[in-house]
Amino acid sequence: MADDDPLLETVLEYTVKVLQADHATFCEVKNAPEVITVLAARGSLTHPEVLPGLGELVSEELGYDGEDEAVGEIVGVYRRGDPTTPGVTEFLERIGCAFDVTIRVFQDEVRTHLLEVYYIEDREFGEAEIREAEQLGALLTTVISRDRLMQQLEQAETRFRTLVQQIPAIPYIVDADYNVLFLAPRLDEILGTEPDQRTFENWREALHPDDRERAVARLAVAGHTNRQIATALWLSPHTVSDHLKNLFAKLGVTNRAELTARLFFDHYLPRQTAQLPIGGDGWYIDQN
Repeated sequence: MADDDPLLETVLEYTVKVLQADHATFCEVKNAPEVITVLAARGSLTHPEVLPGLGELVSEELGYDGEDEAVGEIVGVYRRGDPTTPGVTEFLERIGCAFDVTIRVFQDEVRTHLLEVYYIEDREFGEAEIREAEQLGALLTTVISRDRLMQQLEQAETRFRTLVQQIPAIPYIVDADYNVLFLAPRLDEILGTEPDQRTFENWREALHPDDRERAVARLAVAGHTNRQIATALWLSPHTVSDHLKNLFAKLGVTNRAELTARLFFDHYLPRQTAQLPIGGDGWYIDQN
């Protein structure tokens, strides 16, 4: 995510408003050793450590000694003057704040994404406020994850369109047993295959590395059974089932009805509302 990402701007404005804060930053933390980068910021603070632009900051060099949140916790509150965290006190004094609240939005083995919320004046931040911050964190995790997924899908679609535009009108012809009857001269070059790899299965793998799930999703929401989808795409029913499970997990749904609703509201409806033209493949032409 870039520091001019409109999603981050909206997330931070929403955070400041909901938690009644003076300032908020969205940070990426690379684990082991801990290196912090402020990706975006909104609010009234002007200290460079809470604004984007300084690049990667080593946590130890900043003197930040706040304890990590316990397993299962996504919210931590750190106050100026706490004798157990003198580094936090020095940091808060530098930026002119009484306390800050850390909300973990996303974490894996490599990096963590955090919302840091700052308060200039001291005030109570008890159980009710922590619950509100936890709910906000869960909401933002979903929003940002879905945004990333949509970007990945759009990138995969762009790659697929680019590839299709380079493929000859009739790339290959096979018989019922998938023996090669005709092969376009440039197909091996486009797919990066060798002559001894000329099997229908290899071409299919090369042509659809990122777009099989999208094809499965379209047939699923159209009401086709797993076996019908498998026949249409030359896949096994078991493979179709695996693709659907992956789709459900990525989109946070549990059944085909929810999948249909999610795809409609997230992908079709915005393009319909924008009245985008429809291309030769039956999908909307996104105009950047």
